[in-house]
Amino acid sequence: MIDETTELYRVCDLPAFDQDAHYNCEEVHDGQSGFHISLRNRSGKTTTLLWRDNVLSYRKTEESDRIKLMDQMDNVGILGKKLIFIENSHYISWLKEQNYIADYSGTQLRHFAVLSSNDIIEVIDYDEPEIINQ
Repeated sequence: MIDETTELYRVCDLPAFDQDAHYNCEEVHDGQSGFHISLRNRSGKTTTLLWRDNVLSYRKTEESDRIKLMDQMDNVGILGKKLIFIENSHYISWLKEQNYIADYSGTQLRHFAVLSSNDIIEVIDYDEPEIINQ
C-alpha cells in the first residue's frame, strides 16, 4: 500500500547526465562557491553536479550501509541508475521535525540521491543541480 509516508523513487532525468555510467565519487565539496559532487567515469571524464548556492542539507553514506534503499530501488526497477529523486522523503520530514528548515509557500524541497560505485550522497534543496561535463 502506498500512502503519504511511503518514499517513492524515480529517475531524475537531467540533460547532460549519464544515468548508466559507472561513476566513482571524487569529491564532495561544500564551500562559498556552492555545493558540488564530482564523479569520474571509467573513461576518466568528470561529471560535476553543482548547486551554486549552498544546499539545505546533505549526507554521504557508504553504499553497503544503505541496503534497504538499494532493495527499494530494485523493487521499482531503477537499481543501477545514478541520480534519483525521492518523493515523500523521510529525510525531509526529519529535517522539518528538527526545525532546520521551514516551508516556504509555493516552493518545494527536493531530495536527490547520487549513487556512485561506493557512496550514496543525498542532497536536500529547492533547486536541481547544474550538470558540468569535462
